[in-house]
Amino acid sequence: MKIAIATTNEGKFREIKEFLAKELGDEVEFLSLKDFGEVPEAKETAKTIKGNALIKAKFYSAYLKLPVIAEDSALEVDALDGAPGLYSSRYGRDDEERINKLLKALEGVPFERRRARFKCVMVLAVPEGERYISQGEVEGFISN
Repeated sequence: MKIAIATTNEGKFREIKEFLAKELGDEVEFLSLKDFGEVPEAKETAKTIKGNALIKAKFYSAYLKLPVIAEDSALEVDALDGAPGLYSSRYGRDDEERINKLLKALEGVPFERRRARFKCVMVLAVPEGERYISQGEVEGFISN
């Protein structure tokens, strides 16, 4: 069985593939969007990470005619009124820039007010229309 993972990010693809391969073994061949050459980009227009994960999963499943797993995630920081939130991946060009921008925004904020949560939603969509949704959340604090 083939399952596409809706990403061109090699790191994200590897993480998801390794995690799922532990559960599914050799029964599944995982493919990234890069394996399909030129693929149009899904328009992430939802106001939630769940909505964006659903958009991507449905779009790519219909386009590729395969089961597709799509993921969206967000970091919400209470002291920043929930930012970067839905726009976490666009908060900077790369991880280093995102971290530096976040720490700069939190300068002077005491540790006890740096409560944050990481949210993740994964959606499996199949061409026949079925969808399966899994979501998780981890609470913690942003340190220096």
